[in-house]
Amino acid sequence: MVKNLKKIEIFFILIMIITFFILVNKYIIKGITSRFEIVEIFNNTKDRTIKKFTPEKKIICNDNQIKISVQEGDLCRKKITDEEREKYQYLEIFDTYPKTVKGREIIYDFLDEGDIEIADAYLNNEIRIERYEPFKVEKITWEEDPYNERYWRFNFYSLQNTRHLLYAYQETKEEKYKDKLIEIVESFINEGIDKPHAWDDFHGVAFRAMTLTNTWWKLRELDVLSIETSEKILKSLEKHGEFLFNEEHYEVEHNHGISQMAALLVSAVNFPDLKGADEWLRVAETRLNKGIKTLVDDDGVLVENSPFYHFYALKKYWQILEYVSKNNIQIDDEFKKIVNKMISYATYILQPNLESPLLGASLKRNVGNAGVFNEMAQDNLEFLYILTQGREGKKPEELNKYYSTTGQVIMRSGWEKKTKFKNEFKDQTQIIFDVGPYRTKHSDFDALSFNLYSNGKTLLLDTGLYTYEDDKFKKYFHGTRGHNTILVDGEDQKIGSPISGKFEQENGYVSHSAQHNLYPQTNHQRSMILLEHDLVLIIDRLISDKKHDYEQLFHLFPGAKIEKNGTTLIARGEKEKEKLTIRQLLPENIEMSSIIGDENTGDGFCSFEYEKKVPCYTLSYKQHAQNTSYITLLEIGNNENYIYSQVKDNKIIINTKDKTYDININELDVKFLDESKLREEVVSSYNLNFVSQNDDWQLTGEGSDKFKVESKDGKLTIIPKNRYEESIFADRPYYIAEIDGVDHYYSIEQNIFTDIPLDKEQEKFKIYEQEDFLPIFGYHHVIPDNQKIKRPTLEMHVSDFEKQIDYATNEMGCRWFTLGDIMENYVLKNQKVPKRACIINFDDGRKNHFTNGFRIFKKYGAVATFYVIIQDNLDNKNISMSMDELNELFKNGNEIGSHTVNASGLLSEKHDREGIIYQLEESKNMLEKEGYKVTTFSYPKGEQNQEIIDLTSKYYLAGRDTEKDNSWRERRSVTSSFDKDYMWHMNYYKPELETPEKLEKSIGYNNWWQFEEGLRINRDNDDDIKTMSSIHPTDNSYAVVRLADQGDQISNKFIISKDGVYVIEIYGTVNTENLSKYASTDTVKMYIDGIWRRIYNEIEEECTVYKKQYYCFYKVPISLKKGVHTISVEANEMNVKMDKFRIYRSIKTQNSYNIEIKELKRIPPREHPHQIEIDINIKKRIPIWIWILLPSIILLLGYFKFKKK
Repeated sequence: MVKNLKKIEIFFILIMIITFFILVNKYIIKGITSRFEIVEIFNNTKDRTIKKFTPEKKIICNDNQIKISVQEGDLCRKKITDEEREKYQYLEIFDTYPKTVKGREIIYDFLDEGDIEIADAYLNNEIRIERYEPFKVEKITWEEDPYNERYWRFNFYSLQNTRHLLYAYQETKEEKYKDKLIEIVESFINEGIDKPHAWDDFHGVAFRAMTLTNTWWKLRELDVLSIETSEKILKSLEKHGEFLFNEEHYEVEHNHGISQMAALLVSAVNFPDLKGADEWLRVAETRLNKGIKTLVDDDGVLVENSPFYHFYALKKYWQILEYVSKNNIQIDDEFKKIVNKMISYATYILQPNLESPLLGASLKRNVGNAGVFNEMAQDNLEFLYILTQGREGKKPEELNKYYSTTGQVIMRSGWEKKTKFKNEFKDQTQIIFDVGPYRTKHSDFDALSFNLYSNGKTLLLDTGLYTYEDDKFKKYFHGTRGHNTILVDGEDQKIGSPISGKFEQENGYVSHSAQHNLYPQTNHQRSMILLEHDLVLIIDRLISDKKHDYEQLFHLFPGAKIEKNGTTLIARGEKEKEKLTIRQLLPENIEMSSIIGDENTGDGFCSFEYEKKVPCYTLSYKQHAQNTSYITLLEIGNNENYIYSQVKDNKIIINTKDKTYDININELDVKFLDESKLREEVVSSYNLNFVSQNDDWQLTGEGSDKFKVESKDGKLTIIPKNRYEESIFADRPYYIAEIDGVDHYYSIEQNIFTDIPLDKEQEKFKIYEQEDFLPIFGYHHVIPDNQKIKRPTLEMHVSDFEKQIDYATNEMGCRWFTLGDIMENYVLKNQKVPKRACIINFDDGRKNHFTNGFRIFKKYGAVATFYVIIQDNLDNKNISMSMDELNELFKNGNEIGSHTVNASGLLSEKHDREGIIYQLEESKNMLEKEGYKVTTFSYPKGEQNQEIIDLTSKYYLAGRDTEKDNSWRERRSVTSSFDKDYMWHMNYYKPELETPEKLEKSIGYNNWWQFEEGLRINRDNDDDIKTMSSIHPTDNSYAVVRLADQGDQISNKFIISKDGVYVIEIYGTVNTENLSKYASTDTVKMYIDGIWRRIYNEIEEECTVYKKQYYCFYKVPISLKKGVHTISVEANEMNVKMDKFRIYRSIKTQNSYNIEIKELKRIPPREHPHQIEIDINIKKRIPIWIWILLPSIILLLGYFKFKKK
């Protein structure tokens, strides 16, 4: 009989059974498992452990062991000693790190997000990356680049898309996702990590480091991270850390630098035991605090000039701010302040529909009140007001905002709210006016462009980013044509910065004016005025030195339907309020056209997504003019309020139903064209008498008290009493003195040195004609004094350079000209070169020419010719001057000449004829396109032959060589004007190794013409006329041209500065045994302009002996007219040697002279014209119904008054 168990008995039996199984599990099953003592043998075997049976029921680790938990249970592993730590660091990390770090593994939230569909594609070996078609690959080789685009490579090689596999595994726990993830990660580490694409994108390296960190921790947390995979990832992360630690891989001036810093920070925080991690952390903290100050300007705006990237960076910085707060990372208070400034800018730049505007390199971005931005808004109530469209938060204190550093003006019609029944917030009018600089590669050529939003739509927009790749449409989207601004001659603006003018906020309107000179020698001024919610006025002015094709451009919203009427255009959208009228108030000579969807150029498109474009009308209002204006009125919506407008002279009148706007504009500043370059002005003029009284000379007449008379070297010198010695030389006045019957003189260091002798007993004095010669000071590098000179013939210290320029100006009396000026205004016009004219040349267009050369010589009122290798300047190479610096030189009176496009030698580089033509012609074209007048060329290394000279003559007035024969009597290098009758001789001199005094002896004027220079052989009987240059630069230099045979004849040309009676002296020799014959007979015949002239000579006074030869002077008195003349010398004897000749006038000494002294001053160039200035007077109009009703009321009152009587 079976006993029936009571319920209480059943309950106790069950308790006993459960207790039994618990004890069995704890002491028997676990004991069996735990009887394996782990003995670590530190080798490369797969399991890394050897299991040994032990009788203990529970594992107990001794002092030199560490207990760890693995899938099999608790194990003991040998502790790693300090000596072994470096060798086994990855194992120790695996052993000792916690199972989870609760979010410390990621800094950007998106790394924990994923898409199972994309993960499934990976399982099928299909790689899906946004913007691109799926790419199928059987086995990843880590050399993939199917679209040849950086963005695809960035996404693929950063491994960040493997997050989809990690996400799928976390969600489903299906092993296939985990296995594929580990397969890809290990494949990269084993095979891809040494491939070029792994490291060619520093941004991608950063995201890969963050992805690998997250992968390591997530797999560990899920108990699926093996020791082997762990070690591979950790070794890889160490390599990534070393790479990102390198300053060369940190792009501090790019938003990429944010993530490069973040990746280094995450690596250091998560794996402090990796080699170098402590330094990673230190550097990451430094970059964190300093980097934001580089990337974000004082306005709180990302320097990349793109709202799209501003929000991108703001989101990253906010997540970094949260991360460092949670992980006790040191951060400056300034970092938080800058982030708050960024949020403030976001408040104003967001369009009322909560989209970021398409400015610069921007795509469409919706910024909603969720996620990170919602978190920001909780502490920034003005931002919350925007994100909720006025329903929450605090209305921003300012309606309009001018960001002066960034160069953006944001105008708004109001801060209306969104209500239950109407979204007036979304209907606001917002204008964003771009008056900022081109700052980074994310900037566009869009100076003075604007974006117009109103009534829920962007009516006039920037065309968008479209692409970074070298696509045929890139020029349009990033160039000037893709923006709402003025295009000149169909060309893009240059890199530079507009000049911002006045920002005005008055009751009833807001306005801002700005201008730029980003087109060669052309100025664009623009004033934007928001009058009302639905009225915008644009004033454009163009000032130039010649005619151009100007185009005022507007880009309409997608889907716009347009109607044209003359120069007026109406654009309509789907809704009635989506209407824009563009009205030209100065329609004369304007040609309007529109284009949409041009697949050849991209014109007529806009882009909201990467490499996707949609048709959008481009409107062009074209004028062909020199100085002109556009006055454009934009009417938004139906605008029944607007009545009419008119323009008269500089006044605009706009009438609406309730207001009249009287707008006065200042006049067009056309004087700027004359005042934009360095110039001279006469400050004062004095008509004086130079009188000899009581054995002294005095000045009389009005203004004579401003000067005194002294003697120098026995000649009279006029000295101003006011010396201006505290001013730099360029700011001091200088003087020109014209003495009747004598000559004109230019001051040297403010002193006027004349030829009038102090001794009144001297009956006559001589006025020498200056030789037709020009010294060229040829420099290559002017370097700081603390920099060691490595190439003495090419480099000199800035202090030595200043000593030379100072001495040449104030002692030699150099008057500085450019080579182009001399060629165009003197040589080609057969005019005498100005007295003591000198030229400075710089070759190659190096930056130190501007920073050190120009900085010094401009203090002395000097100008120079700069020969540039233009491609280097356009490419903005660090060693070359920027285009802004070249423009600064040009405005200050300097010449920009060609030194080729990119060649270092026309002969040594073995250019063929076509290549030489390219270097000559294209370099000139490229420079002239920048607005420079290019008339002279410098041969690189002085390399030229007759073919090169002939080709050069087709494009230039002169080609300057670079021979370095610094000896005075050796044949000086001749810079040719390619003119057969050319007679100037220009000595290109290398001054780097010379003292200022030696410089003067070597290349200074001395009033002598050398027969060997400009020599023409008219007759050579035995073809044996020779040049025999001597050495010493003294007045008694010795014969250089030998006329070997009787009848040999040579000639030279010279120029006379004014009509007069002159004496021409020639200097020559024969052997000593012929002295008597030489002295008493005509050893040579002289012809002036082909006419024989009798020679006069005196043996005792006019001859000297040198090396057994007599050198004698012959003189010819002759009346000459101003202009070019020819002197010819013919030998009457054998071996006649001709040296030099000079020309002078003999002036009879007088007791008084009339003298005119002009005081002149250098006027520096004006930087830019006067800005557009407006004065707006707003009058309220009396409604029409009042005008209609008023007479009736008056009549009615009159009627009652009459009736009452």
